Amino acid sequence: MSGPRSVSFDDATNPLAGVGFFQVGTYVLQLTASDSQLTASDRVTITVLPDPNTNSPPVVSAGPNLMLTALQTTVTLQGSASDDGKPSHVLNL
Repeated sequence: MSGPRSVSFDDATNPLAGVGFFQVGTYVLQLTASDSQLTASDRVTITVLPDPNTNSPPVVSAGPNLMLTALQTTVTLQGSASDDGKPSHVLNL
């Protein structure tokens, strides 16, 4: 019904089919059954979380913007960087 990307069903006619998800996000799937006279449906919400072993990009800040006068020759920068430690624990600045 909805989600950030389409999903893949092993067999869309089988209520026990496997489903493949290809992107992190929240999906709403619907199962509908009919006996040729009556029809019933039910929905399920599935949240696909990111792999906890996935490497995330470092978080970097160059610090606040600064203004200098013509007489200033040096300035102290207040930058920072942090990382999730994957794939290594070395952060090159």
